[in-house]
Amino acid sequence: MGFGLLFIGYLFAFGFTSGVNFIVSIVGIFGSIVLFAASSKLMLYSSSFRITRVMSVSLGVSYLLNTIVQLLTAYNVVSDAYVLSRVCRAFIILSVFVFNMFMYFGIAEVSRSVDDKKLTVSAYRDLIVMIIYYLCTGLSFSVTGASQNIKSIIALLSALLGLVWLVLSVWLVISSYMRICLPGDEDMPIKNNK
Repeated sequence: MGFGLLFIGYLFAFGFTSGVNFIVSIVGIFGSIVLFAASSKLMLYSSSFRITRVMSVSLGVSYLLNTIVQLLTAYNVVSDAYVLSRVCRAFIILSVFVFNMFMYFGIAEVSRSVDDKKLTVSAYRDLIVMIIYYLCTGLSFSVTGASQNIKSIIALLSALLGLVWLVLSVWLVISSYMRICLPGDEDMPIKNNK
């Protein structure tokens, strides 16, 4: 159906890309390609996955541009790529947000179609956690007049929320893989994996 590919792509595009360097960008590009393949399969079941497909391309292009900027900087072709690096990072952040938002909508739609209320609620919960994470992260960058302790607390909260969001999202994708099956496979016997 596509949830297995979504899991693999999700780990590579988001789980293993917690920094901004050359290797992280290559891993992100690979993850984006897998997310594109997963979204192509899943868009047959929910139109929201059409948007995730577009955003996986946007994410891959952003990772690619980030890789190029890093290479240009490493070989001294560009002396100061701070602005270019920030622009690439902003596109990555925006692509991640939009991708996840529509992934949650898609999972909620597909889980509703198979009457899995728990998975539907989990998708919307993860959407709320993601929005809170983005707000907290934005707050940590915009607090200018606060003391260093307050900035540190906000940054720590943001990091913890990011970790919780990632774990919940990965679990949602795994749960979707385990609990949603193709039409007609509902009555298949459970395989004994001994």
